Amino acid sequence: MRTILTSVAIAVGGFAIMASLMVGEGARQYVDRIISSNIDPNGLIIAKDKRVVAAGAATGSRNELTEYNPNAKSYYGQDYDTLTQSDIEKLRQRKDLKNVEPGYQLQPKYVTFSVKGDKKYVA
Repeated sequence: MRTILTSVAIAVGGFAIMASLMVGEGARQYVDRIISSNIDPNGLIIAKDKRVVAAGAATGSRNELTEYNPNAKSYYGQDYDTLTQSDIEKLRQRKDLKNVEPGYQLQPKYVTFSVKGDKKYVA
């Protein structure tokens, strides 16, 4: 009886280890597939403001008054310089870049509901 129980325990343990390895490998392949289908591995992100791609990008104090910049984009309360259309055209004219496409990050200022009337709500 002890031999049978030991054999069953070994079989269950082996199956549990095999199942956990299969789940881990399947999850890794799923994430690889999602990333490869959404991100071009040869892509290059070009930013005008170094703080966009720098670690700990929130440099400076939020309590300081900053001058309005029409080419700046506010992202999580921090203003960043953005590429202008002329910057994008200059990048498109370069011979070492194959395809230049701007990326957009839409941030609504407010939302309205037709049922609620003319009131504006924070998104």
